Amino acid sequence: MALTTQGVLDLVRDALAIMPPPPYSEDIILEVSRKIRDTPELLQRYAQLKRELKKDVANNWIGMHTKNIVGMNTIRQVPATNEDIIGSYTKLSA
Repeated sequence: MALTTQGVLDLVRDALAIMPPPPYSEDIILEVSRKIRDTPELLQRYAQLKRELKKDVANNWIGMHTKNIVGMNTIRQVPATNEDIIGSYTKLSA
């Protein structure tokens, strides 16, 4: 059975692949979302995923997949800025 959020997982992996290597900051989820926002090809894929999955689902899974891939732990939920594609994100720690 295919993962329903496979497209989001692939999007996060591709964003991380063009970012500086670890160690990652506590704001890695925000940084991934900004890389998606600032990379036209990734932003186009994100727009498609928002249509398929709905925005909240896509955004929540950006955070979940990022956290799982980088293997960090939750610190706390914080708001993002109006310019970000996500409304809030989870700060992470090693």
